[in-house]
Amino acid sequence: MAPPGGVSLYNPFMQRPPSQIIQTSHGEIEFALHGEGAAVILCHSTGGGYDQGLILARLLNGFQGIAVSRAGYLRTPVSTVSSPAKMADAYAALLDSLNIEKAAILGLSGGGMSAAYFALRHPDRCPALVLADAITKAPPNASVKIVQRANSLPDGVAWLVTRLAVHVGLLLVVRDVETRSMMRVFFENNPISERRAGVRNDLAQVHAMDDFKWENIHVPTLLIHGDKDNLIPLEYSQEAARRIPNAELVVVKGGGHECLVSHHRQVSPIINSFLAKQASS
Repeated sequence: MAPPGGVSLYNPFMQRPPSQIIQTSHGEIEFALHGEGAAVILCHSTGGGYDQGLILARLLNGFQGIAVSRAGYLRTPVSTVSSPAKMADAYAALLDSLNIEKAAILGLSGGGMSAAYFALRHPDRCPALVLADAITKAPPNASVKIVQRANSLPDGVAWLVTRLAVHVGLLLVVRDVETRSMMRVFFENNPISERRAGVRNDLAQVHAMDDFKWENIHVPTLLIHGDKDNLIPLEYSQEAARRIPNAELVVVKGGGHECLVSHHRQVSPIINSFLAKQASS
């Protein structure tokens, strides 16, 4: 494993940003802070880490992003928690350790599971919930198999595939330089071996969402979903939005599973407006 802020063996072109590890009442959690203002916990997707969360922090304006590595990712041990509900409690413990009373929370894809549980279990500490292309119930089997295959690749093979995708593929299909830069870092999940335990834990926990009580979410909620998401169907967010009282759903036209980044110019103002409204209420 690379040292904090160091260059990873299979990620030689990019410097991993500095992070911290803090001992909470629910175990060790790796995190990094970005920006100033009211706090927002940033829960990365399956396969990500705090470094992916820092890309999400760039969507925020006037808020402090708390980018975490969820259980099993990078330097947060999988032993810290074993379920989305316990991960939600770990977020509350992290806030205690940072002397932060409240924090909104944004959950992307697999990070949506623990984000939803944080809003459910700690509503007094959660002024707002944002779910983006989130796992709100067990994903389709085809999506699970895609993730499993990617997670089983040797580090060297995964690094080569990533290099081709982010330095050749994105150059051909994404013309906007800023968007391309963000997406390169967003997809830089190497080495996979440092995230493998987290992916396996995510996949083992997805059925925890099948009986989730969405009707009991009483914090302001914004759902964002790309209508071209090939991993998590749009219908998942549509169903959750129907069940959560007064939830708002934004459908990103032409957006895939990474629409928060690929369409950041569209979604960033929506997220900031929503969070600002809740912070002032």
